[in-house]
Amino acid sequence: MEDLEIGVRFPSYRVLMHYLEKFSEETQSKFWKRDARTIGASRSLGITKYLNPDIIYFEIKFTCVYGGMDFKTKGRNIRPRQPSLKTSGCPVYLRFKASQDGETLQLVAKNLNHNHELKPERKKRTGHDSSQNVEAKKHKQEKEDEEEVIEKTEFVEKESSPEKEMVDCVLQDENLKINVEYLKYQGLIAPVFTPFHDDLGRTLNLEVLPAYAQYLIDAGISGVLVNGTTGEGMSMSVEERKLVTEVWSQLCNQGQLHLMVQIGGASLPDVLELAQHAEQVGANSLLCLPELFHKPNTCEDLIRYLQIVSQAAPYTPLFYYHIPGLTGVNLNMGEFLRKITGEISTFSGIKFTSTVLDEGYAAVTANDGKYSVFLGADTVMAGAYALGFDSAIATTLNIFPQYGQQILQCIKDGNITEAQSKQSDLNSAIGIITKNGTWVPTMKIAMNLLTSLNVGPTREPLKSLTAVEESQMETELKGLSFITS
Repeated sequence: MEDLEIGVRFPSYRVLMHYLEKFSEETQSKFWKRDARTIGASRSLGITKYLNPDIIYFEIKFTCVYGGMDFKTKGRNIRPRQPSLKTSGCPVYLRFKASQDGETLQLVAKNLNHNHELKPERKKRTGHDSSQNVEAKKHKQEKEDEEEVIEKTEFVEKESSPEKEMVDCVLQDENLKINVEYLKYQGLIAPVFTPFHDDLGRTLNLEVLPAYAQYLIDAGISGVLVNGTTGEGMSMSVEERKLVTEVWSQLCNQGQLHLMVQIGGASLPDVLELAQHAEQVGANSLLCLPELFHKPNTCEDLIRYLQIVSQAAPYTPLFYYHIPGLTGVNLNMGEFLRKITGEISTFSGIKFTSTVLDEGYAAVTANDGKYSVFLGADTVMAGAYALGFDSAIATTLNIFPQYGQQILQCIKDGNITEAQSKQSDLNSAIGIITKNGTWVPTMKIAMNLLTSLNVGPTREPLKSLTAVEESQMETELKGLSFITS
């Protein structure tokens, strides 16, 4: 293979990835995607020239996985990992940028001088090995693989996201097959509302999103879920869902928020298109509903569906969205998590939107707590956290972020009584908010009343509240001091 020389061009992102995968294999290098700006993000910076959509990125930088170990361990609630002496701060990088004509990705800068030893490819076992030797070598190799992977970390507010970068790594040799089973995601994620204008077509109001992102960052939220139930993703076209994802991708990259994109609730071809798009624009993880018409009847049916979806985004962690009250798919999540083990390399866990906490406990403890399980039921946070949940994707984190955070912290501190009190206060607010309507329309009104943001009305077929009902909600929230002015 020819050396990578400054000025070399690649006609598409996929061609570049294929080339660099081979380059990594031959040079025994290991890379991850460190910094990137998509074509969409470049437009917001005033770059208007033609850019070939196949290149996907306006600029992109890859670094050695051993580069900047201090960078990878900075941040709140991240456990530092001790790097080996020879692998700390490797300076190797490759930087590509859209060429002048906008047709290709062009190498514009590089450093290929590693400051550590490159690992040779492991020898394959032969048929002469005894069964004992095979097992011993297998155990040794698995242990070495585990040591190569960055330790589990929370995706909390920090300078960067190591787990994101490791999962986004698509330049893998056979010594670095990134297995996201090693990467357990934790934190409080806000399933964001999609802002609409109050016009006839309920058109997208994306101008609200920068302020929305800053609001969540200031509130200490770890990440966002885009196009979920709260975000009315299933009431939007594929192109609208892509557009919303692209804007949030840029905002999350700037603000160091974890970006989870819900891709389900559509025909399978559309789901695959959305999965591929989300990966291309840098989503940190994907959340997927089950097939909603040809519903899975068994765990095996569901696993098969998710296998198909995962192939469209082979480098991005995939989560299953369990919300039986809306989908009618009510498979036992403890059993499901046991059966899916080893079936999908990118599968990382579930969003559990149910109040059946014995099933939730079975999910949290499945396979010794291997998978991330996000609670999706706002009214049972205290009980769920007491059972072992440590993460949530909850609508009220948009409106009352302090309650979700305080309840979790109280449980961690062993203050069960205080956690129950906070949960009771939150549930009182939820009762007032949802008194005269369904979940999303009422929560959207509450967001408008209780925060500085205006996310607009809901789309059909969701029924909006009347002016009288909105006024009643406001009055009752003031009565409980949720609104002070």
